Order: sequence, then structure tokens, then C-alpha cells
Amino acid sequence: MFKKTCVSEFEFAQSLQKLIQHQENDLEMAVIDQGPYQVRNTFNHIITSPNDWVKMTPNQRKRALCKVHGTKISEASDGSLTHRPQAAQGAKKPYSGSTGFPSPLP
Repeated sequence: MFKKTCVSEFEFAQSLQKLIQHQENDLEMAVIDQGPYQVRNTFNHIITSPNDWVKMTPNQRKRALCKVHGTKISEASDGSLTHRPQAAQGAKKPYSGSTGFPSPLP
């Protein structure tokens, strides 16, 4: 059960910004096929090697990530929901978000 806590608007905005930054970092790691998440098979064309990623300019990286952010949910999902068992220790989880990636495994 969750404990209710009162926070100021500023604290809420800070917490939300941290959450967004964490999700952005997870997405970037998934795009370079690193970290705990992976992109769906239909988005394998977006995956870039870590070596190529570090050679890209900030604008090139931004454009690559915009391909993911610009994906409509209808393009990324067949609309079905599947309960998946807990991921094995060290296994990558599919990336979650409105960016066309499936939800992480519990």
C-alpha cells in the first residue's frame, strides 16, 4: 500500500523531471542495445552500435531518438496484451513507454 505524501509543486516537478530523464536514458540505452531494456523486433532498424552512437553528433542522436518518439502506438503494437513471466536474472526487458515499445516485465 502506498503512503500519501504532500509535496510542493516544485518538488513534484523535480520528481517528474527525474523520471523523464531516467526514461530518456533507458530509451537511449535500448537504442544502443545496452542496459536492461530492448526494442521490439519491429524496431531493430533503430538499433545503433555503441561505437557508432558515440561518433554521432548530438543532433544525429536527437534525430535517431525522434524516430522512436514519433512512433504511433498503433504502429508499434498489435493491440494485444500478454502476461509474461518474470524475466530471468540479467535478461533484458522490452522498453516501455508511449514510444511504441512494450511494457517492461514485472
